[in-house]
Parts: sequence; C-alpha cells; structure tokens
Amino acid sequence: MKEKGDLIELVSLLKNRLTFIFHEIDEEKLVYTVFEVLNSRGLDVSWFDRLKSMLMAVVFESDGGNVSEHIKEVHKIWSQIYECAGLDLELSTEALRFAATLWLEEQPKRLLSEADAVECLREKSSRGAAEVISTSRWLLRVTQAVARLYADHQRKAVTEFSQARLLAVAVNLREDLTADEREALLQRWENVTFRIYGIHRKDSRTKVGDYVRLAWAVTRGELDPEGVLAQLKWIGRDFPLARGLDEFVKNEDCYSGWGEEIRYMLYRRERYLAEHQDRTLNEKKWKAIWEGQAAESIEHVLPQKNREQKLVHRLGNLVLLPPRVNSRLGATEPKKKKEEYLKTGLLVAQEVADSLPAWDARAIRQREKELLAWAKKEWAD
Repeated sequence: MKEKGDLIELVSLLKNRLTFIFHEIDEEKLVYTVFEVLNSRGLDVSWFDRLKSMLMAVVFESDGGNVSEHIKEVHKIWSQIYECAGLDLELSTEALRFAATLWLEEQPKRLLSEADAVECLREKSSRGAAEVISTSRWLLRVTQAVARLYADHQRKAVTEFSQARLLAVAVNLREDLTADEREALLQRWENVTFRIYGIHRKDSRTKVGDYVRLAWAVTRGELDPEGVLAQLKWIGRDFPLARGLDEFVKNEDCYSGWGEEIRYMLYRRERYLAEHQDRTLNEKKWKAIWEGQAAESIEHVLPQKNREQKLVHRLGNLVLLPPRVNSRLGATEPKKKKEEYLKTGLLVAQEVADSLPAWDARAIRQREKELLAWAKKEWAD
C-alpha cells in the first residue's frame, strides 16, 4: 500500500507543482545572451556547452556580409562534434581539455582544467568568425581522435590517467605519419604506459609533465617517428619490465584489485595466440567481455572456495571467459570445466583446457611461468 501511496503523491506533485516556462525568442543571437545569463545565475551547464555559446556569440558580433554563412558553418561543425561525443561527458570533457592543451603557444607541463581550456579556446577565437571556425574544426578533430581511442578497448584499458591518453591522441592527430609509423608509435606508447601504470601500479602524479610535453611536441610536428619512439623509451626507463612482473607475482594474490590489468593482459595473450595460430579473434565474445565489469569475466580455474587459498588468486590460475559462462561455472571443479572452456571459442580458455582435467599446484605454477616469460617479451621496448 505504501508504494501505491507514493505513486499518488508523485502524480499529485507532477500535476500541481511542476511548472515549465516557455520563452520564445525570435532572434537567434539573443539565445546566447540568455544562455550566458542563465549560466551566470549558477545553473549547471557543462564547460563544453559554455564554449559553444561563447563562440557563437563571437560569430554573431562579427562584422562582414558573410555572417549567416559563418553561423551555418559553425552550427554544422558543432553538430558533428556533438554527434561524435554523444552523451559521454567524460569524452567531451577530455576532448575540451586536450584541444586547448595541445594548442597552447608555450610547452605545457600539465593538462589545462576545463575552465582554463574554455578561456584558452575563447581567447584564440575572440577576433572574429574565421578564428571561431578554425577553433571549432580543431575541437572536432580532437573529439574524433578521443572517440577513436575510447572505442579501442585494448588501448583505452591501458590506463585511466588523462596525461597518458593525451599522448595517444596526439599521435592520432599527426597527419604526416604512415599507417605503419602510427601503429609503431601507439604500440610503444601502449607498452610503456602499461608498464608504468599497470605493472608498476604508479598513480596519476607519475610522469605527468613527460607525457604532456611529449604530446605537445608530437602535435606540433617537432619530432619524427624515431624521435618519438626514443622519447617514449626514455619515459619508461625507470620502470623495467622484468622487475615489475617479478614484484607482481611475488604477491600470491594477483586478482584482488588487479581486475582491469588482468583482463587487458589476457586480451593481449588472446591476440598473441590468434596471430601465431593464424586465427581470428571472436570479436562478439570479446565485446561482451569488455562491456562488462572485469570481475564478471575473470575465471578462477581452481574455484575461489577451494581450500588451497594460496593458489586460487595466482596469475596461473586466472583465465577469461564470457561473463555468463563465468558466473554459471561458479564453484565447479576444474576437471568438469574442460568442455565449457572449449565451447567458448576463446583461445586463452582453450589453452587452459589443454591441461585439464588435471589441475594442481604444479600446473598453476607452470602456466604462470609461461605467462611471465611471454609477458617479458610482449611488453618489451
């Protein structure tokens, strides 16, 4: 009955207290004045939207006989920006900060805040419509580059820190690179970044200036591909791969707090196996794995409820499965899992299935040894 009463109260509230004010404005120019007034009253408006309002106001105030064409062009560009960013606030925020930081005249040491980014781009556009169009086109390019990175599950999984993603975006913005050069740079970026933030577990304060300065230099074309590769190697010099991996497996628990890193690592293993067996990835199953939480797909071959707790969370006992398969198997003993693993179509699961039904401490340590030997080659410079 309480739920019924709550529903009646909600209907009453909507009917008697909710009010909409519709204010029709004949002149489009006034829209942006109204927007600025609302913004000044403290209403929650994104910095992304504020920038558009500021830029449109500059166009409307500009002199010349092509104002209507300029307005149409800016509307077109911003329609493409919004279409690219969608409703992803994280993406639009990052695109805004990246665009301004990479456009600074002097080499920056850190990413600009949203407020400073808006002020930077507004200032660069203050002289008239031509500058507004140029700024908008640049923001569109950066938004598209950020969206491409976000859509690349493998590379987005490398790090949660913006300064590192800024460099990947900068590489994608370079139009003079060949496809092979771009891929080589992104591969080196991926390996170095995962070593620092994934294997060595460094926090967001680590290497901020190095990543930001290099991203700025890359965008401006100050370094050729070999120079960028050398700088990336220099950034990772203090984080040797072998030492990081050895420290990682010294901890018997390679699962708790390591979900994202394990998922990414085993995805790379899957790609490695596919390349060496001349197989194609099962993109449908991997899409499901990436879209869920990492813990939903990380499978303990020896179940977590097993009495051998020191073995359960070791790297050699972990594998990836599609989310529903993982939850269905639950506490099933390893000897009963082989057929299910083979059905997944995932090479990392089939690799483990080859060792079943036997699965003991020796098998776990042997698989861990093999994974470590592979990883020391896979993420090397």
